[in-house]
Amino acid sequence: MAVDLSVARRQLGEALGDSSRTYWNNMKLWYKQKISKEEFDAQAKKCLGNDNLHFHNDFLLAILAKCQALGSTPAHPRTPQKLPPKPQLIKKGKIKKQSKKVLKSNFEQRFTPYDPLQGAPQLSLKVCVFLLLLLFIR
Repeated sequence: MAVDLSVARRQLGEALGDSSRTYWNNMKLWYKQKISKEEFDAQAKKCLGNDNLHFHNDFLLAILAKCQALGSTPAHPRTPQKLPPKPQLIKKGKIKKQSKKVLKSNFEQRFTPYDPLQGAPQLSLKVCVFLLLLLFIR
């Protein structure tokens, strides 16, 4: 069952109590590749105990789920709307169409759909997780 990231973080923080600073420092070390995942898990087990270790796992799974959701969001190009017809001019009480023909291109001719993420670099899952954690670790 997927858990919301903010809910998982709050539950983890409550379960950590006074050990929260140690936990977050170990997480930073893990993301900086100063300690291994196994070392991080062992430290998390010390901070949480066996009964609350599932909060650690839920939090990591919520981060991965959030990254996966961000990575799989489809890009929906906007469909251009048609411009309304040109209004008729009123002159001396008579309705008269505009006599000059102005060659203007329509919206579709002036603009082509473009995906703004097309030129953006692809982020690896680890980078995405790291960026999300930077937002949550204070």
